[in-house]
Amino acid sequence: MGFFDYLRTGEFTSYQIIVLILIVYAFTYGKSDFKKLDRYIQTKVAAWKGEPLPEKEKLKKLSGKEHAKKERKQFYIHLIIYMALHVIFALLFGFSDSILQAGSTGGFLDAWFDASDSTIPFNNTNVNNVTRIWTLILVIDGIISLSYTLFPKKEKDART
Repeated sequence: MGFFDYLRTGEFTSYQIIVLILIVYAFTYGKSDFKKLDRYIQTKVAAWKGEPLPEKEKLKKLSGKEHAKKERKQFYIHLIIYMALHVIFALLFGFSDSILQAGSTGGFLDAWFDASDSTIPFNNTNVNNVTRIWTLILVIDGIISLSYTLFPKKEKDART
């Protein structure tokens, strides 16, 4: 739908960005989240109907190095998707002239986070707003994911 909206209007809007984010989410984390939601709904419906509860699949709880490795892998996937879409954004919209005026890295970051009209880094305000939010989410995801390498998740005691 977002593609047809773009063909009709010739503009890249927040609507297309939201559709793109939902598609990327569905192909990455969405699959496991939908499985959890499906299990939850099956349990609730069975309880309402008075039927026996469906057997839950035993999911292996990861800990230590295994959990850290899984978290890093998910972060790397997130990072690759981020970089790939930003290359596409650069090809579609081009970089803003404001990047050259920023000068240093500090000036770039100041202009990027302080600009109310979002003129950095691309020539599209909507894409720039999404980029700012996504970058913040990526940094937080990276800190959390990589923290499991430094502070591994401990295995829970089976008796508790």
